[in-house]
Amino acid sequence: MADPLTITHPNMDAKWFDMAVHRAHLNGCRVIPTGVAGVLFVTSGSSNVTYRVTRTECCCEGHRRVGKCQHRALACAYADIYRKIERTADSGTAA
Repeated sequence: MADPLTITHPNMDAKWFDMAVHRAHLNGCRVIPTGVAGVLFVTSGSSNVTYRVTRTECCCEGHRRVGKCQHRALACAYADIYRKIERTADSGTAA
């Protein structure tokens, strides 16, 4: 049996995190890998802006105001899901 997937989302409770990821998908936000460990770009679905995002920071106005945002939530989900897939592939087991 595969290990369960755990998504780490600092300073966001589970309800807020779920809502933010859902909102990011509805808004058309996209994750763009950077090639730098721990850093992703996330596009804004509503404008032609791309934000630099880590697990704990995002340069968008929402994050500056309240310390959490849909871009960072999406980046956390992406990073943990991708890491789980990568670990599973390395071990040769099914996800």
